[in-house]
Amino acid sequence: MTVRIFPPTWSIARRLTALYALSLFLLLAIAAGLLDWVLTTDMKQDNVQDVRAEGQILRTLMTQRSEDLHTLREEVERESGSLPGYVRCYVRVLDEQHGTIAETPGMGDILKVGAFPEPPSAFDVKTNNERDVRGRDGRLFLVASQWVQLPRPEGGRRLIQVASDRSEDEKLIAEYRRMVVAVLAVGLVLSVTLGFLIAETGLKPLSHIARAVKGISAAHLSTRVSSIHWPPEVAVLADAFDSVLERLESSFALLTQFSADLAHELRTPINNLRGETEVALGKLRTVEEYRGVLESSLEEYERLTRVIEGLLFLARTDIRNAGARPVLVNIRQEIDTLVEYFDALAEEKAIAVSVSGNALLSVDPVLFRRALTNLLSNAFQYTQPHGKIALSVTTVDGSVEVAVSDTGVGIEKSDLENVLKRFFRSDIARSLHPQGTGLGLAIVKSIMDLHSGSVAIESASGQGTTVTLKFP
Repeated sequence: MTVRIFPPTWSIARRLTALYALSLFLLLAIAAGLLDWVLTTDMKQDNVQDVRAEGQILRTLMTQRSEDLHTLREEVERESGSLPGYVRCYVRVLDEQHGTIAETPGMGDILKVGAFPEPPSAFDVKTNNERDVRGRDGRLFLVASQWVQLPRPEGGRRLIQVASDRSEDEKLIAEYRRMVVAVLAVGLVLSVTLGFLIAETGLKPLSHIARAVKGISAAHLSTRVSSIHWPPEVAVLADAFDSVLERLESSFALLTQFSADLAHELRTPINNLRGETEVALGKLRTVEEYRGVLESSLEEYERLTRVIEGLLFLARTDIRNAGARPVLVNIRQEIDTLVEYFDALAEEKAIAVSVSGNALLSVDPVLFRRALTNLLSNAFQYTQPHGKIALSVTTVDGSVEVAVSDTGVGIEKSDLENVLKRFFRSDIARSLHPQGTGLGLAIVKSIMDLHSGSVAIESASGQGTTVTLKFP
């Protein structure tokens, strides 16, 4: 299950701004929280030290001079005279029955005896029981209590209660937190503003590439976006878009070629059909004459069917890897099957057919048979009676080569570079086989392209032709 952080309609700029602002806000909040913790901890630790120090002074005084109550009262009342109207530390000394022996003036109005925590044992000097309490006047105090065991001969024990005023610290912390909230608010506004400016600046190349793409149309598919210097991240997008443009340009070229070829090749048979029909309808004719017109039309229809089938096949194979399903096949068995299919034609023209070699090859069996059928059809059509046709399978440097050689009329040297093009037919081919479409070798080349292979043709006029299919 995919969790969406942002609404799908949000722009990239808004998302980057939100992420930048959130990241900066979290960093500021963490820093402020850490500083707040350090400040409050240090302040409370100072109060703890004050409380413990005062308690230690009183403990020492009572254990060493327990009978000197005058000195004890002076120490207890010492804090009240430090600053007029302000007492930092309040101290109270009680007997075992919780009767007050001495206390800082005004302490009884602020902190009652019961406001202090339960003291540990007089012999437990390691346990600390400091805690925060609110005085009756609303101020915050850190308070602690401790039993003190008096030495003999007096014996007994006394209770020390110490309270440290934390109200000023509390005000300071509250002021600090108000400032932190203000800083966080200002930081959030600034981070959003800066984040938006940074996102807009960083995304400018995308705006530029969008404008460049908008100028590309079907008439300007040769334009390439990567010709402009882009940042590395955008350059990847530009290269990918250029790859799409290349495929579109190739597809448009193939579509244009297909349309032109179709219009060119269909024009002649359609004109022939139209002319024959107009002549036939020009006057009344006999049944035999109408039959002749229909038979002639049937030949044109068959030619149209072959042209359309060939063009449709080429249109499908122009898409790389379309329809190709390679499997491992025995090439010799495939060739023997096809040669057996042409046995009747070979006997009729007294043409000797030979096959040599064998190999295992990963190909699409249907496409391989079609390619080889086209080559054998051409060989039989353009080889004179009593000629020879040889098929051979060889392995060269890891590649498998299937060659079809004949002793036919051959191909002029000037025509060799064009024979693999669609609808190209030499003068000799037109004279010997006028019903041809000129698509046979073009289909063979498309099949080899699907198999990442190649087609090589060697020929000389009047000496025969060798077509070699090379499979990687």
